[in-house]
Amino acid sequence: MDATFNLKNNKVRTMSNTHHHNVSRAMVHINDVKYDLLKIAEMFDGILQDGLGHLAADMFSKYLEDLKEGRLIHGYEISEIVLKEQSFTYDVNVQITGDRTPKKLKIHVGLYKSAWPDIAANFKYDEKTGYHAR
Repeated sequence: MDATFNLKNNKVRTMSNTHHHNVSRAMVHINDVKYDLLKIAEMFDGILQDGLGHLAADMFSKYLEDLKEGRLIHGYEISEIVLKEQSFTYDVNVQITGDRTPKKLKIHVGLYKSAWPDIAANFKYDEKTGYHAR
């Protein structure tokens, strides 16, 4: 017996063929959302600097908005972005279903650490032209 046999016999329960329409069912687990957010955070780990914390938050928002539009989650909020000594910390509240309270996830993204901090201190940054020696 294979999966196609089960599908032919309509053994799959979906939101449309259940008799309990008032009970919300989670379509995705909070651990799956956290795993995906951590994978997104990996892209920025070790490259963010002070003032660039919004980059990861923007990607988190786009991902969570896609889940919301796909009706996999009920809602979300990135409630706080904190710059610590070694990382940015993002507090992300994800509400899987409308009848459940939001779950708080803490996502940490490491800051960039220069291999040559003495040399980097001698450079001056200009928004138009980039870094220059002083």
